Amino acid sequence: MIGENYAAVDLGSNAARFIVKSVVPHADGSLQSVTLLYLRVPIRLGDDVFIKGKISEEKETELLQMFKAACHLLKLCNVSCFRACATSSMREAKNGKEVVKHIHAKTGLTLDIISGKEEAELLSSHRSAPMGDDYYMYVDVGGGSTELSLLHGGEVIESRSFPIGTVRMLLNAVRDGVGEELERELTDLRKKYPAIHLVGSGGNIEKYYRLADSKDKINKQLPISSLKSTYEELKNLSIEERIARYSLKRDRADVIIPAGTIFLTVAKCVGAQSIMVPMYGLVDGIIAQLVRNNWKTGNPILNLGD
Repeated sequence: MIGENYAAVDLGSNAARFIVKSVVPHADGSLQSVTLLYLRVPIRLGDDVFIKGKISEEKETELLQMFKAACHLLKLCNVSCFRACATSSMREAKNGKEVVKHIHAKTGLTLDIISGKEEAELLSSHRSAPMGDDYYMYVDVGGGSTELSLLHGGEVIESRSFPIGTVRMLLNAVRDGVGEELERELTDLRKKYPAIHLVGSGGNIEKYYRLADSKDKINKQLPISSLKSTYEELKNLSIEERIARYSLKRDRADVIIPAGTIFLTVAKCVGAQSIMVPMYGLVDGIIAQLVRNNWKTGNPILNLGD
C-alpha cells in the first residue's frame, strides 16, 4: 500500500533535529514507519539565550539557513505533513516570537514554541513501555530543560518540566533552587507511586547506552550501575580525550557529563536500578502526533507553496 511522508523539526537548546518518515498503512489497520532522512544541526541556541536572554543575529541567520534547507528537503521527499517545534531556549528568548515571524516570512514554515507540558506529552507519546500495573517515568534531558512524564496503564498521570538542562548547566545558568526542587518532587513521587521504572530519551542517554559495556540489548535496558561507570570514565577525561577515544561530536562531548548527572539524580531519587532507552525523541513524538491527527481528519497540514 502507498504511504505518506511525514517530517518534523525539534529545535532544542543544544541542536536541531530534522527527520522524514514514510508511514504505510497495513490491511489490519496497523501503521509501519520507515525513516527516510535524519539530520542533526548543532545550533546551540542556549549559548545566547541562557546568558544574554535573546537570540543573536548570527544564530537567527543560522536558523533561517536551516529552515530554507528544510523547505527544499520537504519538497524533495514529497512530504505531506510537517511540524516544527521549539523548546526551552525559544520559550525563554525575549525575541523568540519575533524570530519565529522572520522564519515564517522568509520560508513559509511555521515554528511552534511549545510549552514544557506539551513537550513532555509528545516525548511520552510513543508508549514504548509495557502497559501493565507498573509506573513508568519518561525522562528527557535537553539542553535547557528536563521533562518528566509518569505513565500508568499507558496514560499520563503526572507531568513536570524543570528549567535544568545540559547547556544551562555548562553555562552555570541554572537558577538557585531548581536542582533541589527537582530532587524534592522526584522523592515525593517515589513516596506516592511504588516501583517507578525509567524510560530515557535524548541523544545523551542514547550515547551512554551505546558506550556501556553492560546492557540488555533485547529489552534496551541500561543498568544504572553501567550508566554510572561510563559517566565516571567520561568525566575523568578532557573534552578532547572524549572526542578522540569515543568518536564523540564536539557538541556532544561537553553536554554528556551534565546529562549523566541529571539521569543519575533522577534514578537515585526514584530508586530505579535501570533505565529503558527506546531510541525515541521529540521528533518521533511530533510525527506520531501528526500521523494520529492526519489519519483522523484525512487533511495534510503542509503547504509549501511554489
